[in-house]
Amino acid sequence: MKFGSFLGAMAVSMCTALSAHAATVDSAATGSSSIGGFVMDSGTMTDVESLPGTPLPGAWVDNDATSQWVWDGDADLVETTYTFSWEFDLTGFDATSAVLDGLWATDNYGTASLNGNVIASLPFGTGSFSDLHVVAADGVPPFMAGLNELVFEITNGWVNEPNRNPGPGGFRASVTVSATPVPLPAAGFLLIAGLAGLGFFGRRKPL
Repeated sequence: MKFGSFLGAMAVSMCTALSAHAATVDSAATGSSSIGGFVMDSGTMTDVESLPGTPLPGAWVDNDATSQWVWDGDADLVETTYTFSWEFDLTGFDATSAVLDGLWATDNYGTASLNGNVIASLPFGTGSFSDLHVVAADGVPPFMAGLNELVFEITNGWVNEPNRNPGPGGFRASVTVSATPVPLPAAGFLLIAGLAGLGFFGRRKPL
């Protein structure tokens, strides 16, 4: 194959590869042995299992290698609301193709929002902490170009009886965002075309 034809084919191949296949943008999870990424709005995010005198409640779904239960290391057993947030950047990706997939659980209840849009909620009840639940989103909105923020607002408390002891609070989540990379810009094609031209002229025989 001639050099110019090779570069042209390479340009087409690069464009196809970039535009046709989604790639992982970023991932995050709770727990000191996870990949991390979440930020707690106040307090100190701590593995619940490591808190003195606070073993993991038997009703909670077990920790695993993907994510672990976390809460404030100084929280006592009263009604408390915390926010756990994670930022990721879609610069260089097509926001309309973005997809979020994840799992979460909470004690006692909470909501998940992406850029201010509620995408999931877990009600008061044992089901919210005895199993992992799907959190997912795709397209625009709730995604947007550039910086995005996923926020979990978690409340440890009774819905209608705020004076009752709600027991230990906890939150866990693992999430991954994928999207299609933006195709090679026009400048990239011009560069490749220029290289192809140089290759063509470089291979011409002298007169």
